[in-house]
Amino acid sequence: MIVKLKEIKIDENNIEEILEGLDESMKYICAKNKKFKKHKVQLDAIWWNPTLEIKRSRVRALRRRFQATREQNERLQRKIKYKMEYGEYKLMIKKAKRECMIEFLEKIAQKNSMGVIKNILKDKRLGIKMALIVQDNGELTRDFADSRDYVLKKHFPRVEEDIRVERYRNRGDDIKDFTIE
Repeated sequence: MIVKLKEIKIDENNIEEILEGLDESMKYICAKNKKFKKHKVQLDAIWWNPTLEIKRSRVRALRRRFQATREQNERLQRKIKYKMEYGEYKLMIKKAKRECMIEFLEKIAQKNSMGVIKNILKDKRLGIKMALIVQDNGELTRDFADSRDYVLKKHFPRVEEDIRVERYRNRGDDIKDFTIE
């Protein structure tokens, strides 16, 4: 660009054009050399809370004080205090993570998870499908309906009415016959 400017003859007629060209050239050079900062939005962990933030700043301050101390006795006392606070801080983090996980699992459990199982058994269109199953006799089930029936009969066998009554009588409970009187 400088070599180009030396070759150009400057006079009253072309000074505006030269300044315009210089301005455009400078804008182009600046745009080419400009580095854009990439701002990464870093979200906090879902278990992070304001009490942990306060505790973290306190632990950092104690560490700075401990490391800045030159006298050995005072340094030892500050080190002990720092280590205790740091241990509490780590326990608070573990507790916050555990509580967050428990809360997450409770939210999942509150949803009707039996609805998904019921929909699978009803053969509603879900991403989850029941595969063919090897029965007790060694044969594979033929289709979805056979697999469903096999699972239901295997895990939820029918209980005869007489067996239920016998169980209650064996426990000592009185089962009264229903009569309309």
